[in-house]
Amino acid sequence: YQLRSANVTKATPEAVAEAATRRWLQDLSRRDGEQLESSRIRQWKKRLQPDSAGRGEAVQEIDLDAAGRWFLVAVSTDMNDINLRVTDADGNLIAEDNQRDWYPFIAIETRQKKKLDVRISSPDPDVEYQLYLYRAVPQSGS
Repeated sequence: YQLRSANVTKATPEAVAEAATRRWLQDLSRRDGEQLESSRIRQWKKRLQPDSAGRGEAVQEIDLDAAGRWFLVAVSTDMNDINLRVTDADGNLIAEDNQRDWYPFIAIETRQKKKLDVRISSPDPDVEYQLYLYRAVPQSGS
């Protein structure tokens, strides 16, 4: 392999979330053959709170207001290890990302609107993070 060119950018939470989202859209395009783009629906900036075991934890309730392809990305602003877990309103596990990294992400496809509980956790008790919610939409002009 030979590197011919590269763009160097600062790893801001937004840039990391956008890069993960681009990769998700590429995977969807390869799988389904559709040209899609992302629409950022919402973002939150918060800090984990210590739980009884001394780890950090936060829960964010999210309403997916329609059927579709959704993407959640949590990014630790200090590059601390964080995890992401999504359950439905009844507590049933939908997906989780427990890899040792600072930007876990989860893709969700729904056939109807849905309420979710998104749990962000970390071995560290005091972690600032940003959570992003995206939706895949048909590419403009397609």
